Amino acid sequence: MGKFSQTKDSNLEGTSPLQGNQKDERTKLWKIRSGEIDTQDLQGLEPKEVLPPGSELDWPTWKTLNRLRSYTGRCAANLIRWGYPCVSDQCSCGQTQTMDHLLACPILDSPCTSEDLATRTDTAILHARYWIKI
Repeated sequence: MGKFSQTKDSNLEGTSPLQGNQKDERTKLWKIRSGEIDTQDLQGLEPKEVLPPGSELDWPTWKTLNRLRSYTGRCAANLIRWGYPCVSDQCSCGQTQTMDHLLACPILDSPCTSEDLATRTDTAILHARYWIKI
């Protein structure tokens, strides 16, 4: 054998040629697969090849908004789970800092919903800008 080992099963047997252009086929697959995903995971975002609302914002706000949308932000609970050294999993308000908590922390005037994040409301921007530094 050479550098690469042979696999027993080939991927080529399960593939078929594209029926349309790559962009349309990808979008079609996303729509099919999104039907297999819990709709709450999509948070009101339809699969498409366009950036979600908020792409015109400054990079730190845009990045934080997307972290909040995907529930993969740098909250204390996630940092501990990912193995980062963290002093505490507590928010400055005294509650455990989870991704859900970032959207409902009493330090901010009003809670932020998944719909706020999906449509980039002023509330979503306020929350994203508040949590940029974490």
